[in-house]
Amino acid sequence: MLSWLTARGRRAADDRRMSCRYPAVGNEARLGWWSEGVYTEVAARIEDLSQGGARLTCAHPPLRDEIHIRLERPKSTAWAPAKVRKSVRSFGGSHQVNVEFPEGCPSDLFSETRGCRLEAVPEHVSSEFDGRYWR
Repeated sequence: MLSWLTARGRRAADDRRMSCRYPAVGNEARLGWWSEGVYTEVAARIEDLSQGGARLTCAHPPLRDEIHIRLERPKSTAWAPAKVRKSVRSFGGSHQVNVEFPEGCPSDLFSETRGCRLEAVPEHVSSEFDGRYWR
């Protein structure tokens, strides 16, 4: 019984995911990295993401552990630093790349990839807190 608990505890400790993973809407992304003084950029698609990382599909895997990611569509975002945690060639010749966002996923990348853009924040959610109304 003790060995089962130890094994179970080890598996839980090996799981690095600290936040929920969400499916991504249709998107076009870019991965970029420096290698031996040459900057390389490849097309990618974000499959799912969380505040701490993402899973991407691309034709050419990154050659470095430290890369940058940005969206081109549905809306262009700024480059976000990321670290490659795993890269596996999948069926059909594409590559599945798991990355971690060391500084957390930028809010624009997170919201655009999930398709939940917040165009405007309402000024007053409830009239109870609106200064224009007096009771």
